[in-house]
Amino acid sequence: METKLNNTHAQTHEKYVEQCSAKKLTEELIEIITPLWDRMDQLIETTKEISLLMMQNQNHEDLNLSQRLIDNHDLKKMLKLGNTTFFEKKALFRTYNLGKDYYLQDEVLEVIKMHEVIPAKSPKSSSRNRNVPE
Repeated sequence: METKLNNTHAQTHEKYVEQCSAKKLTEELIEIITPLWDRMDQLIETTKEISLLMMQNQNHEDLNLSQRLIDNHDLKKMLKLGNTTFFEKKALFRTYNLGKDYYLQDEVLEVIKMHEVIPAKSPKSSSRNRNVPE
C-alpha cells in the first residue's frame, strides 16, 4: 500500500512540475509572441495605407506615359498665361527635358493645388449675392 501511496505522491508531484513548467513555458511564449503580434498589427496598417494610396493613384497609372506628358505649350494653355508670366511660373513645376521640356499632368495638378488661393469675398459681392440693394 505504501508503494502505491508513494507512487501516487510521486505522480502528483510530477504533474505539478509539468503544470508549473507548462505555465512558465506559456508565459515565455506569450512574452515572445506579443511583440510579434504588435509588429503584425503595424504591418497590416501599413499594408492598408499602401493599398489605399495605390487605389488613389491607380487612375494615373492606367494612362500611359505619353498621355500623362504635357509640353510648354500645353502647360501655358492650361494655366492661361502669356509667355513672360509663364516663364516666371515655369520654375514651380518639375521639368523633364526630353529634347524639349515636358511635365507630368498629375505633378502639375499637385503644384497647382499647393498654390491654391481662395479669394476673399468683398462686402459688395456678398451683398449682391443676397439680393440686397447697395
